[in-house]
Amino acid sequence: MGEPHRRIACQAARDTADRHGQPNALDAQEVALPRPSTEFPRAAAWLQRAIDDGKLSDAVFGVADSSGVLQLRGFGADPDSRFALFSITKPLVGLVTLQLIEEGLLSPDTPLSSALAGVDRNRGGVIRLRHLLTHSAGIHDPALDDPTPLRAALTNAGQDFTPGSALRYSSIAFEGVAALAESVSGTDLADLLLQIDPDLAFDRPEHAVIGGERVGLDPTVVNENRHPGAGLTSRAATLLTVGSSLLRTLKTGRPGIVTEPTLRSSLRPRTTGLPELIGGPMNRTYGLSWHLRKGSTNLLDDDVFGHAGASGTQWWFYLRRDVVMVMLTNVLDLPGIGVDVDQLNNAFVTDLERA
Repeated sequence: MGEPHRRIACQAARDTADRHGQPNALDAQEVALPRPSTEFPRAAAWLQRAIDDGKLSDAVFGVADSSGVLQLRGFGADPDSRFALFSITKPLVGLVTLQLIEEGLLSPDTPLSSALAGVDRNRGGVIRLRHLLTHSAGIHDPALDDPTPLRAALTNAGQDFTPGSALRYSSIAFEGVAALAESVSGTDLADLLLQIDPDLAFDRPEHAVIGGERVGLDPTVVNENRHPGAGLTSRAATLLTVGSSLLRTLKTGRPGIVTEPTLRSSLRPRTTGLPELIGGPMNRTYGLSWHLRKGSTNLLDDDVFGHAGASGTQWWFYLRRDVVMVMLTNVLDLPGIGVDVDQLNNAFVTDLERA
């Protein structure tokens, strides 16, 4: 982990500690680098093969546990460089809403109409925060690079199904999340995200996203629109710092970014039994912004939550093992070029088992 970004990570820990009036568990990292650990050889070999085969141009891989960062390694990239996160943006925005729920400013049942009057008209029901965070609001999702201003795109969008009656993956729903967060806090979403970590930003990635012409998407528009479902950029070290803080809260019960009851509440399955409409992999389960992979038949260890992004980015928490894994890269639609990232997940779990 580079010295400049290690200072950023420690500052993020101080900010979180100050928010809750607690001493800072990461102060020791200011005088000592994170302890060394296994090299995760199977995960590293998978990434190197993907680079050698031309599937990936560059990537950064990292691992942390509840005590701090264990490894941060670049594959054709500076480990400290910024990547577009795409949908990893969603759980980070979700953490903002959890903080506002803790302050008594929101609840999962808060209606979107409290921030956007009339938005429920002709939608068959009331759209609530929990629907927006779990892809069950039914709002028709425009293309990520649609040039329409996001708030107008949200309010003018059609309705695919009655809120809460089905599941269809939605990025525009997170514009509704942003509207609620900004309405009750009086603060821009970008500034609220700085309370999660000061490195999170809607700025340009250092690694241009590849594959836009192949999939019919202009990734620069997603970033320029500051899309709250897909527009953040950050470093792997930042996701490891945030992930380590969340794991520490789950392990010790000590408040961090949020409190333990809040975090565990966000991990409860909220979409079990809802039919999933066409538009993505089937049989997914969501908590409050988290993709819950319990029951996945493709994973060796399915006690996993987190999120992936359209450019191949991965942020996964392995609960029983007290570890979080990050992989940042920049290629759109990896399955479309024959890359199965669950192979990386399984190689990583095997590394943990054989360490």
